[in-house]
Amino acid sequence: MTNASPHETPDALIGSGRTERDAIVAQILNAIQTIDYGSIEITIHDSAVVQIERTEKIRFDRRKTTTTTK
Repeated sequence: MTNASPHETPDALIGSGRTERDAIVAQILNAIQTIDYGSIEITIHDSAVVQIERTEKIRFDRRKTTTTTK
């Protein structure tokens, strides 16, 4: 399965010969594969996926430098 562009809508994927289910699965997999830190929320209404939200965190390494004195 090819990765979907993060900005490609499921409708655009369906137009490329995929079923709606395939398009949704592609979007979910793409969200998982392209996030380093954060969360992905899938909203379902009446047993159908209606929305995928992705919140990405950017983390900075803030290691403290320890100085030892004798």
